[in-house]
Amino acid sequence: PTIMVSQNGKLFQVRRGMAGWKVTDTGIPVTGDITAVNVGGSLPQVFAIEGGMLQQVWADALGWHSKSTGLKADGSISAVVVGGAVQVILNEDGVVNQVTLDSSGWHRFSTAIRAGAESTPVDIGLDHPLIIQAG
Repeated sequence: PTIMVSQNGKLFQVRRGMAGWKVTDTGIPVTGDITAVNVGGSLPQVFAIEGGMLQQVWADALGWHSKSTGLKADGSISAVVVGGAVQVILNEDGVVNQVTLDSSGWHRFSTAIRAGAESTPVDIGLDHPLIIQAG
């Protein structure tokens, strides 16, 4: 497995190989909440809340990169791939928000659902995730 960790202001990739666990500094500064999601490659995409903005982090042959989605964000964050597309769930001020990407960019939609605790999305084979909430 690959685990993404935010520690000491940086994003690290933790992978298990034949010789055991290896920790690699991605070079991406991260101080806020993060979530990682498998998008079908060997490395996950990571989403982070930095400076009040939602950031997208990914790796390619040139290394790790970070780019703002252009959306303000605060609160807890989780992500899932549904129908081949990444969806990010933000729990902001007790309301669940869904973030999606289309050809014109990233968009946030309020579900108007109140949530007072952590939540996580799950792909159940539909065009939208099932959101499970604790508490």
